[in-house]
Amino acid sequence: MKKFLLLFFVPFFVFADWTPSGLSGTTVKIIAVDPSNENIIYADCYSYLYKSTDAGASWTQLGAGTIASVNDVKVKSDGTVYMTGYINSIIGLYRSTNGGTTWTLLNGSFSGKIALASTNTILVMSSTSSGTLMKSTDGGSLWSSINLPSSPVYDLKCAGSTLYATYWHGCVKSNDLGTTLITIGADSVGGFPTHLHYGKIAITGSNIFITNVDSTGFYTDATQGIFFYDSTSGLWFDKSSGLLNKLATSVSFISPNILYVGTTGGGISKSINSGVSWTQDVAGLTDYNINVFETSSSAIYAGTNSGIFKTVLSNALPPAPENTITVKPINNLFNPEKSET
Repeated sequence: MKKFLLLFFVPFFVFADWTPSGLSGTTVKIIAVDPSNENIIYADCYSYLYKSTDAGASWTQLGAGTIASVNDVKVKSDGTVYMTGYINSIIGLYRSTNGGTTWTLLNGSFSGKIALASTNTILVMSSTSSGTLMKSTDGGSLWSSINLPSSPVYDLKCAGSTLYATYWHGCVKSNDLGTTLITIGADSVGGFPTHLHYGKIAITGSNIFITNVDSTGFYTDATQGIFFYDSTSGLWFDKSSGLLNKLATSVSFISPNILYVGTTGGGISKSINSGVSWTQDVAGLTDYNINVFETSSSAIYAGTNSGIFKTVLSNALPPAPENTITVKPINNLFNPEKSET
């Protein structure tokens, strides 16, 4: 009788407490990690743009005060930085190929959200209040316009050639980076949050999570919290059950099951089962107002009204169980001349 030792290795994340990671005393609304070097991070604090080259241990102001009123920052896979905001009082879409040392104005008419595709495609909203999406497929020289169903646009995210956009009371999806738009969310769509007002997006495969919080307080019947879109069925599901605070402002998805939601006043909640249940994850936080999440392969950064907080992800392998499985083939079809006992 032969015995086979099967070892099962299942990766899991070990979570640490949140620790301060710089820009203390500032309100951080934008964080962008450089995918080509995850030690490089950009952050905007409602006033100026900052950069860290040591994963948030220290920060340097970019532009010596010439950069202001930043609306969005995105970093391409090769380290190229795109920003909408003001430089020397001139608003527009800017590009830097040297880590923010110098900037080139690509277009002085664009100032909204940015999304970068895996190709040379750049998508940017013409303004923070507009529903006009501008698209360039040549790195920013030529542009075409796409009209979204409504405005303002709250979030713009790409995954490969798929684009998602959330806007006032709705959400669209495009499988061709904006050429064809499919409305997947509206007040009239079952399960979709009524009166979508914030709409931050986290993409997981072909599905998405979005947040909703009516910060105006105008719509008393607004459904607030975290919501999941299943692309296979085309249905939306409320994943807010168990959240102690449903004023969801930000969302981050870091594995097939692990989900973080940031809130206004309630800190951070974490789910390890894709939103089926939630636990508060606030150890180390001194500010419970979460404005933005940004995730690298080894850490999650949370922008608050009191600076940036960070939790390190340790992707470890647990000890393998020493299970011995005995295999006893009888009348082995693949080797009929052998029978083992």
